Amino acid sequence: MGRKNKRKIQKAVSLLWVSVLVISTIFQYQPAKASVGNPYPQTYSDGEGYHPGNCTWQVWEEAYTRLGIQLPNWGNAGGWCNRARSEGYTVVDYTDGAVPPDNCIIEWSGHVAWVLSADSVGANIREGNIKLNGAYQAVHEQWWSWEQLRRYRGNPKGFIILNGIPVTPAPSVSFTDFNQNGVWDTNAEMYTKVMNPNREAISAVGCYLYDANGALVKSYTENCSYDLSYINYNCNINNDMKYTLMPGTTYKFELFAVVGGKEY
Repeated sequence: MGRKNKRKIQKAVSLLWVSVLVISTIFQYQPAKASVGNPYPQTYSDGEGYHPGNCTWQVWEEAYTRLGIQLPNWGNAGGWCNRARSEGYTVVDYTDGAVPPDNCIIEWSGHVAWVLSADSVGANIREGNIKLNGAYQAVHEQWWSWEQLRRYRGNPKGFIILNGIPVTPAPSVSFTDFNQNGVWDTNAEMYTKVMNPNREAISAVGCYLYDANGALVKSYTENCSYDLSYINYNCNINNDMKYTLMPGTTYKFELFAVVGGKEY
């Protein structure tokens, strides 16, 4: 191979190397440009090292870019709900089962985040400075179930509502996980979980048994005293209601609970 060909190859390799360097530079992370008026630092360093994001900076940006609202400087996360309430903003304290509106602020002790959307199961959260897999992320967006969020950060302190849409309160009482534990010729047993997110007084549980036409055959009430967020309830037709079913007969039933003096 002649010298000229070698020089051409060396030159081509050099150009390729330069191109690779340029491409790698283009795809390096560049922090988002802060909006004018954001009072919080976008990045910071502390005893844990460098943080490429900041939760307060990120939430301020979300409020401004999505709703056009320039929030005041409420200081460090953890005190936002109190500061916002004192300045006339709508703040709703967290209760288990409450569903916040889209585009609001959620606060924990020492952390704030932006709720993109939410329902009774969970929420799509966008936040800055979240630690995942041992490293802090500048900004992260993820759907979490409420149970996952409680395990990861504990119960939220509350929601700061900016768009006038109220928080949907948790249903006062609901029934979940219904199951027929067993159906036999002359007996049956039913189970349900009575959800009581507001921890009102549960004073009784019971069952109504009807025939196929809807006529009441037997009723049963069991007095109790609970203020838990939920209770498990089983009703056995023979043992609890003291009633024997007739084989080959169709029955209907309805489980109920008395919570806060009201029957559900």
